[in-house]
Amino acid sequence: PDIGPVTSRFATISDLHLGLPGYGVARTTPDTATPSSLFRAAVAAAHEAQAWGAELLVIKGDITDKGRHDHWHAAAALLDEVDIPVAVVPGNHDAFAEADQPPTEAIAELGLASDEVGVHDLVGVRIITAHTHIDAKGRGTLRSSRDHILDAASSVDSPVFLAIHHNLQRSPLPWFIPAGISSIEARPFVGQLADLNSNVFISSGHSHRNRRHHIGPKRSVLYTEVSATSDYPGVWAGYEVSDTTIRQTVRRIARPDVVEWTEQTRRMVGGIWPYWTQGRLDDRCVDLTLR
Repeated sequence: PDIGPVTSRFATISDLHLGLPGYGVARTTPDTATPSSLFRAAVAAAHEAQAWGAELLVIKGDITDKGRHDHWHAAAALLDEVDIPVAVVPGNHDAFAEADQPPTEAIAELGLASDEVGVHDLVGVRIITAHTHIDAKGRGTLRSSRDHILDAASSVDSPVFLAIHHNLQRSPLPWFIPAGISSIEARPFVGQLADLNSNVFISSGHSHRNRRHHIGPKRSVLYTEVSATSDYPGVWAGYEVSDTTIRQTVRRIARPDVVEWTEQTRRMVGGIWPYWTQGRLDDRCVDLTLR
């Protein structure tokens, strides 16, 4: 449906995993290309988002695979390909025990803001980026960023889009790998956020899947998980904002050499990977109707 005149556009990518040598439990899908297929996928996603008209690119974590210096050098090369403002939050892979430095230091060295909570205002929407990683842990938390997020959401009349890395679990314990943020922590936070702002859209990465949920009081908060650039189907998400709607459209990276790579990765997990990651059409393309 027509959402009226679009006042702003932004895009997100996540789970780039720059530096990963290949996919599959036994690396049965090696990445031998130069530059790497994962790097080319991230660059193609950024280029497509820019051509589409995004005014801001948000990278929702797992920029690197293990936070090594050469992985961050690849991230710097990626940023050289981007001509619009970029906001970044680290993921658990960026903060692995094997990392050469804390991800906040690496992000600062890239010339980007490394604040735990970032605020980016476009016409008609406030985009909040928040760190959820725990150093050397796979799971996530909102404990240290929660109050700053709530402050940023309460100090504006416009809708709020919250971009995080870890998925919000619907149960105290994870029912799938990787672990996200426990519902014990997530549910009260979402309730507080909904009390402060009547138009909230939350989106995460981490799970490498496309899913839509309605959460919070009276299921009033729209929440999406968006899959990776690095493996099948290989996507980026575009967001259009109007006076009535925030629209998410998940788009498959179209560059032919990237499609060739992501088609190889669809064979992972004995061929069942697409059933996990792709999601339904209404998981990928969804509207938040503003109140």
